[in-house]
Amino acid sequence: MRLLEKFFAKPATARVAPFLIFLALTFCQGKFGAAWNPPRQFSGNSALAWLMIVTRILGSTFVVPPLEEVFYRSFLYRCIARQDFLSVP
Repeated sequence: MRLLEKFFAKPATARVAPFLIFLALTFCQGKFGAAWNPPRQFSGNSALAWLMIVTRILGSTFVVPPLEEVFYRSFLYRCIARQDFLSVP
């Protein structure tokens, strides 16, 4: 079965739910205040503000690339190799 056939074989809720979650998050985005600004949130140039900044940068550095690698290796490369990507070892 091809990839698109597998996608459309799923129930409608499995296809519509992620779109509804995306819409809800998009509309709620402006209701939670201003953009992320640790120095203003933690009153100036405090150590806690810098800890939050460093934690976010290091988290983005060490978490995002491995997750992207897992996506590319486990799905995209297999899909390119063969249409029936579940049969690729």
